[in-house]
This record gives sequence, C-alpha cells and structure tokens, in this order.
Amino acid sequence: MSESLCQAYIAKNGLDIVIPRLCRTFGPTMLTSDTKASSQFILNAVNHEDIVLKSEGNQYFSYVYVADAVSAILYLLLHGESGQAYNVSNEQFDLHLKDLAKKLANISGKKVIFELPDEIESKGFSKANTAVLDNTKLTATGWMPLFDLEESLEHTVKIIQEVK
Repeated sequence: MSESLCQAYIAKNGLDIVIPRLCRTFGPTMLTSDTKASSQFILNAVNHEDIVLKSEGNQYFSYVYVADAVSAILYLLLHGESGQAYNVSNEQFDLHLKDLAKKLANISGKKVIFELPDEIESKGFSKANTAVLDNTKLTATGWMPLFDLEESLEHTVKIIQEVK
C-alpha cells in the first residue's frame, strides 16, 4: 500500500522518492514488549535464560542489523533511483529460526529448548514460514552491510544489558 502511494505521488507531483523495503530488523533499539520470536530470543539471551522455541524452528527469514538498515536507508537517499524499491537485507543473515536461537544461546551460554505448542496455543502464532529478500539491486548501487551476524547479535545483547 505505501509503495503504491509513493508511486502515485511520483506520478502526480514528480516527487523524488526511493523506497527501502526492510526485512526483519533487530538491534538494541527493539522494544522489550515485542512479541516476535527473534525479539524474545534476544531478551532470553539478555537475561541469561534458556531460549525456548515454540516450533521446530524451520521458518526461514532475512534479517538485518539496525545499524546496517539505517546505513542502507541513508545510502539510498543519496544513490537510489527515484521510483525504485530496494530490498534491505544482509544475505549472510538469511537463516532458520532455530539457527538464530542457537547463535543467541551460544552468546549467553545457555541452551535451546523446544517446547512445541498444542493445537490451541499454536493458533496464536504467526503462520509465516519463509520471508527472504534478495538485496542484489541494493548492493549493485555500491552499498554493503558493515556488521556480521555474531557481532550484531553480541552488540545487541550487550547494549540492552548495559541500559537495562
């Protein structure tokens, strides 16, 4: 919807608009009330708790660290082509939910526990299984992510612990 509105404003008013499409973004700016599984895993790591997976963890998603997301947006303001949409992701961060859980468990020195929900509880969970964004168009402009996955996750956990 918002992309359609942008295209309408470009056509009607000749505005210079570049559209960044963000994948699942994480970092120390997250809300502690966020109920997404990835956010809960980060909070588990912050609190030195085991990470509880309420699925087999086979969901496959693209992620990007918030600092890389911001740098991509700013880069696109200067180098993006008007009217074009660019997927903001880091292909090194395309992973299964269970792998994200394992990486955060390693950071906190805890373990991953699988607690599969019953049929009623599972109805409250997201049904999304795959959401992978191809960032080839963005990287073709010259933008590259600066942070690797482990560093991003470690920064996120450490900063949230410090401000807690």
